Amino acid sequence: LDDLIKNKTDELKQVESENEKYRHNKEHRKKLNTACGDRDLPDVIIGLERELNDMREELANASSSSDIYNKFVISVCDRSFENDDEFKNFLKKIKDLAASVSITEKITDLERQIRDTDARLKRLRELQSVWNAVNRFHSDLSDLERQIEELQNKKAETDTTLEDIYVNLAGIQVEISNTTKLRRDTDKINIWHRELETIKSDIYYTEDELSNSGSTRTVEDCTNERDTLQDEAKKLRRDIANITQMKEARLKELNTRSEKVGRLKLELQSKKNDKENYNSLQKEITSLDEETKKYEDNVKIFDAQILELTSKLRETEIEINEFWQKKTEAEMATINYLTETQKQSERFFSLDRKFNHGNSKERLAECNDQIEKLDQKIATKNAASENSAKQL
Repeated sequence: LDDLIKNKTDELKQVESENEKYRHNKEHRKKLNTACGDRDLPDVIIGLERELNDMREELANASSSSDIYNKFVISVCDRSFENDDEFKNFLKKIKDLAASVSITEKITDLERQIRDTDARLKRLRELQSVWNAVNRFHSDLSDLERQIEELQNKKAETDTTLEDIYVNLAGIQVEISNTTKLRRDTDKINIWHRELETIKSDIYYTEDELSNSGSTRTVEDCTNERDTLQDEAKKLRRDIANITQMKEARLKELNTRSEKVGRLKLELQSKKNDKENYNSLQKEITSLDEETKKYEDNVKIFDAQILELTSKLRETEIEINEFWQKKTEAEMATINYLTETQKQSERFFSLDRKFNHGNSKERLAECNDQIEKLDQKIATKNAASENSAKQL
């Protein structure tokens, strides 16, 4: 985070430096426009140097003409005219004298112009560094424009990213609502767990009462109880499956939220220069961290409930298997008893038919003996059946 702040500070300093360059360039352009107008400084300097050379050459020529006059004008004053030729020469010298006067003024004017031009040329040469700075600024201007375009594109991407963040936050709000619903489902599971404990207590109490009372239940009663236990076992399996699914869903949501928290933290670091967005995202991340912690606690609770319900399911399955085994043994004993009774009945009817056909007292006595034996066996079987029912 400190590195990000440092980078943003460096970028701000860079922007301020670029603004300072713009201000300096504006001042430099103003100086150059004042000195050169629309022309380039090197062209103006070259032109002034050319003009200065021309004026110096003209000054040299004018000075030479003045020297010629000073050389010959003295002889005109030394003597009078002797003939027309001398007079003509005198007129010529007078004209040259008049010309020499204008040349002197011209020389003075040229010297003044040379001084002014030389001073201006000196000032322009002093602006050479300014001209170089302006050229460097223009050479860097294209890079600056490219950087500005990149910054504008980055700003547009940042705005898009912020919009995505707001959309994600809206989705997170929906997920928080779903989490609230999940908590209500968890409360329902806890209620089911308490009901299961109550049922288990009732079963234990009922078994204890049956054991103490010596109740004789029928096979149908035992079958109904077995079906009830199987239904409860199925319900327990469904509850365990539902809790497992909810646990997996919560783990998935936990991973998703952790990834979102990571992304939001990264986005928060990149957007920290916007203090308002930073504070808002920080609060949202804190809230998501708290929600994530709650999800982790819920997952731990689900794991504990799954282990407990799995243990109870095993116990219920063991009870069902034991019940099924006892019920099977009772049914087999009942079937054997009925089979034996049927055989005894068939033997009785066979003896009865023999007695009716033979009219033999011996047969009658034999039948009576067999009937007594059958009655004893029936009594024994009834006692065994009652004992089996009590055990069930």
